[in-house]
Formats: sequence, structure tokens, C-alpha cells
Amino acid sequence: MKKQSKKIADILLLLCPFWITWTPSLGLAYIYAYLESKGKTAKILDINAKMFHKAGAEDRTVWQKVTSDVYRSSKLSQNILAGKNFSQYIEFYAKKIIASKIKVIGFSVNICNVFFSLELARQIKNKDQSRVIIFGGPLVNLLTPGNAGI
Repeated sequence: MKKQSKKIADILLLLCPFWITWTPSLGLAYIYAYLESKGKTAKILDINAKMFHKAGAEDRTVWQKVTSDVYRSSKLSQNILAGKNFSQYIEFYAKKIIASKIKVIGFSVNICNVFFSLELARQIKNKDQSRVIIFGGPLVNLLTPGNAGI
């Protein structure tokens, strides 16, 4: 029997920490369905849920703190990323995404996950300039090449 080669997806859709964990990202699901309807292949990687479920009880409180006060969450998530050693997770997912060989990477960005998303995008671009990074979501209008740093 002939082994079939696995097709590389056209686009990878990401949700980074920190965001609510009790409901999936409907926005990414809608984009996924739309892309599939147009003949494109997509994958969703919910880093937020993966990290939450791997976190210990103490670290899980981070998600509660960040998402409970969205007006302070941007600064709070920035402080949490600076204070806790999340760089190992960002590095791990950057390598995983590069290894996937998917050329287009879409980030769902909100006020709670912007700093993690920006750092992950920076690391991906540092490792492979040919990757296309797309930011979408409710916070995207505040991100410009000058203030995003990527």
C-alpha cells in the first residue's frame, strides 16, 4: 500500500494566552470554515487552551487575573509575561510553528493576549523571514508596523 503524503495547510490560525478558557474562539472557527469553503486548508492551534491545561493550579490563576479585568488586562498580561518565565513556551511554539512548514500564520489578537502574540510573531519572523504573519481581531487596529515591533 502506498503511503500518502500529508498536505501542508495553507494557513495556521492561532489563539495565544491569555484568554478565557471556557469557550472556543468562534472567530477562528468562522475563519477556518470560510477558508475551507474556498478550497484552502487551515489548521487551528489554540495555544491558550494547551498552556492552560498544562499549567499547575497556581499558574492557572494567571488566566483568571488577566481576563477578569479587561480594562487592566493589557498591562497586567505584559507584567505577567515579564515576571513569569513564559519565554520557554514562546520559544517552544515558535519552533513548532516553523517545523510545521505552514507559510501563513494568522493571530487572533485581543487586549489580553497581544503581548504573547507579538513576542511569538517576532520569534517566528526572526527564525524565518519568509513566513507571512497576519494579525486580526478586536485589537488589530491599534497595531501598526511602528508600534508592533515586528
